[in-house]
Amino acid sequence: REVFEDDWHGNFGTFTFPGGEFIQDGAERFYNCVIDIAQDNIGKTIIIAAHAAVIRAFWAMISNVAWTDVAAQIPFPTNASYSVLSYNFGKFTPIQYSRDEHLSEVGITKVNLI
Repeated sequence: REVFEDDWHGNFGTFTFPGGEFIQDGAERFYNCVIDIAQDNIGKTIIIAAHAAVIRAFWAMISNVAWTDVAAQIPFPTNASYSVLSYNFGKFTPIQYSRDEHLSEVGITKVNLI
């Protein structure tokens, strides 16, 4: 368990779930789905909900962060946070990542993923 957690946190961008999917493969699959959704909704504002690991990996892709640097450069997004990006001519542009100020406005304190 400890090795798994160390790899999950310290080597996130190059992590493979035991008996499961490589983080990069999951990120690419999600990226392709989001491209399809964006293409089908040009000019509209859309919302997509996903798990923190998927959001983190996707954000690394659109931010051009090397997979070996994801753990050091992109933290897990906080629970119930939102991120903002734009889509134009087949390209995503990151704008805001893991915004959670709205939670404190209603009396919820920030809870980080471990």
